[in-house]
Amino acid sequence: MLKLFKKKQADVAIAGKVPQHIAFICDGNRRWAEMRGLPPLMGHQAGIANFENLVDWFMKRGVSTVTFYIFSTENWKRDKEEVYGIFDIVRNYLKSSSEELYSHNIKLSVMGDYQKLPEDLAEKITEMLEKTKNIYYNVQKVQGDKNERKN
Repeated sequence: MLKLFKKKQADVAIAGKVPQHIAFICDGNRRWAEMRGLPPLMGHQAGIANFENLVDWFMKRGVSTVTFYIFSTENWKRDKEEVYGIFDIVRNYLKSSSEELYSHNIKLSVMGDYQKLPEDLAEKITEMLEKTKNIYYNVQKVQGDKNERKN
């Protein structure tokens, strides 16, 4: 994904316009893994590994808001092992990256009812929401289905 934006950087520089909000629907991680003969969770791991690179790249160029739609309620219908594996990946990412997010003034926002997630993950999200509530520079969001986005 980052390669695509690096290629487009010249076009943006010529136009002189920098978008203030970039949004990603994180889809295709399982297909990516399957094409490489890897288990689905490896695709999800590779997907989340790009978050920091993308956020950093966009922040350096003046984009103030980056949104990642990473888990929809439709995902609950997947194999239980995959669903909880995704939660493990997100949990580990939040634990390992929280201090870096704070130090770069990255605000976490959540759309949807994250209290339906495993208790420890919901608690970590609540902690991060509280620690970043007064930061207004950059926003990263987690979403649910279209009914949750209305809230």
